[in-house]
Amino acid sequence: MLADSKQTAERKVLSQLLVQNKIFLDFMKNQDMNDFLNDVEAFGKFRLYLHHYICNSPFLLGNENMIKLVNAFVTYWLDLGYMTTRLHEADHEKTYFKDIKIFLEDRVAIRNLNFVDKPFLLSFSRDVELRMNIENAIEHRVEVVSWNKYNSDDERHFYERIFEMIDRGVFNDDIKTFLAWKTDTTTKMRALNSHISEMKQDIIECEQDE
Repeated sequence: MLADSKQTAERKVLSQLLVQNKIFLDFMKNQDMNDFLNDVEAFGKFRLYLHHYICNSPFLLGNENMIKLVNAFVTYWLDLGYMTTRLHEADHEKTYFKDIKIFLEDRVAIRNLNFVDKPFLLSFSRDVELRMNIENAIEHRVEVVSWNKYNSDDERHFYERIFEMIDRGVFNDDIKTFLAWKTDTTTKMRALNSHISEMKQDIIECEQDE
């Protein structure tokens, strides 16, 4: 319950920050912002897509090479087609690790990723945190880019532009503000959960003493 509320709050805060950004307002100048903000379905999708695309930002924020790597894999993976995606789901794969390894060995797929060299491959195989960050970013972006493929042409192009602006760093200051808020909120929630657990334990001990 708390987790759902937290995610809902995150989506609201993130979307509010971006819709107040001057560059975003300029981008939307040919559309009625009030209609967009008041359209429950459209703005709900906007919040969902933003949160999903940005959720791994502490790792990707300002990291041009990792953004290129993740986006190249997403293109590579989705180009393999619907059947491959279904097989991945049917096999109940919990990780893209094997798929990423195959991708990194495909010289055609990584031809524009000059930083993917032997030292990087060694780091990828040994650095668990690096691997988890890459996998997490890929997992979320594969999903949201897949969703976007089923939108109308205008809507699909709208989100493609938004994603491109995010990756170019247009909204970095807003994302940093969001991440600072998220960290503070998470810390407070953990403290609250700890306090609740202690209260429950005190109640249990009091009942046992009676």
